[in-house]
Amino acid sequence: MIKEDSGDSVVLSPQALILYKQMLDDTVFIKRQQWAVTNYTALIYAGIIWFAHNLSPPPKTSCILSGFSILAGAVSIGILIWFQCDLSKLRMRIANTNNYAFGKNEKRGFVIKHEDNSPFARGGHILGALIMVCLSGALLAVFALT
Repeated sequence: MIKEDSGDSVVLSPQALILYKQMLDDTVFIKRQQWAVTNYTALIYAGIIWFAHNLSPPPKTSCILSGFSILAGAVSIGILIWFQCDLSKLRMRIANTNNYAFGKNEKRGFVIKHEDNSPFARGGHILGALIMVCLSGALLAVFALT
């Protein structure tokens, strides 16, 4: 869908504009989902620790709860990476649409790059922080249970 940049913009159909807006909205939705996964994982850790310290479970339960903590961390990190892959694909679609629809002057005015060299890595510092929350939470939960 990438075209040579002649300087002219293209008029998109109403259907294309709706799809473009949906792609932009989807990026916001996926980022919110990443934060929600991290928050729910932290709540799972808190629930596991609360259960272990307040309900006096049998002695062998701490091993099971530690396993649940590690499993919750691994699953949440996997989901975060999956969401990042979805964001990468979406960013490539948006970049292709931008290259198709915007002319040279519009790209310059809105600072639109012709190509996104690393759509997966964009926002990687946030993904890294969310992964660290999930990983460190699992480790802290295991430590609190032992």
